[in-house]
Amino acid sequence: SRLSATITTTGINGTTSSILTLGTKSGTYKVTAQGSMKATFKVTAIPGTVSILSEVNGNDQISTVTTTLSPFVVQVIDTYGNPIAGHQVHWEIIESPAESRLSATITTTGINGTTSSTLTLGTKSGTYRVTASGSMEATFTATATPDTADILEEVSGNGQTGTVATTLTPFVVKVTDTYGNPIAGHLVHWQIIGLEAGASLSTTTTTTGIDGTTSSTLTLGTKSGTYQVIASGSMQATFTATATPGTADILAEVSGNGQTSTVTTTLTPFVVRVTDIYGNPIVGHSVHWEIIESPSAAILSTATTTTGIDGTTSSTLTLGTKSGTYQVTASGSMEATFTAM
Repeated sequence: SRLSATITTTGINGTTSSILTLGTKSGTYKVTAQGSMKATFKVTAIPGTVSILSEVNGNDQISTVTTTLSPFVVQVIDTYGNPIAGHQVHWEIIESPAESRLSATITTTGINGTTSSTLTLGTKSGTYRVTASGSMEATFTATATPDTADILEEVSGNGQTGTVATTLTPFVVKVTDTYGNPIAGHLVHWQIIGLEAGASLSTTTTTTGIDGTTSSTLTLGTKSGTYQVIASGSMQATFTATATPGTADILAEVSGNGQTSTVTTTLTPFVVRVTDIYGNPIVGHSVHWEIIESPSAAILSTATTTTGIDGTTSSTLTLGTKSGTYQVTASGSMEATFTAM
């Protein structure tokens, strides 16, 4: 502050004066006038018009979903930094991945020029933004992180069917919190349960990515049937895959070869089994039967048969009227020979 004059002289009426220009800070100013005595003047400076609304604290908080944050605090001041009391501030959520709420949407500054409102985060992770506005505006940002891992669920890959010894498409799981927010960096353990028969997983321990997913790939074993894989963290998901036989590779006699009986007798059936290279039975494979050696007319019960669920099929020979050796072939993509006398 400053005075227009620091020394003055009284006039004919005994008066004199000096003029005070107030400083930039609000508060009480005192001026003394003294000669042989002293007089004191008091002046109160009030803030100027509102010029600045600025954040004080609470910006850039990080917390889990549904948490109530510490307050967002702003201060309203004039151009010289003097706090403005009694100024209304309006609060508004301008970005929210899920429904969130403020403790107050209109507040009034106190003697120190500050006021606040508190945000409770929604159920979705991500960025939340709140504006505080009077004649100016400040923006607060908060980041909501997922809660603890609560759900592990299959995403894709379950219920596949493939040929034995083939590699399937990946089994994919997703780990989320109770609100469905993906959990990154969560360990998942993979294990084959039940039938193995040389089956293998591409990896037995994986970590979820930013979208909460992770995967492992099963190579089926050499036996047809049902394979199961569990994915477990703090929870568990089960994947099932069905292995079907490979292509027909082996046609082998099962029973009926080398029989001896009297002429015109109907023998016990000639039985063959059709399997893939790993011994898995082939269902629905056609087998053709043919008499290739016969001392006299003999009869087969059927010339074409189809394998059943166990990969077997049969035909029955009725011997002719002449003694001697009879031979029958069973052929599909391969061949077996039966002999009877």
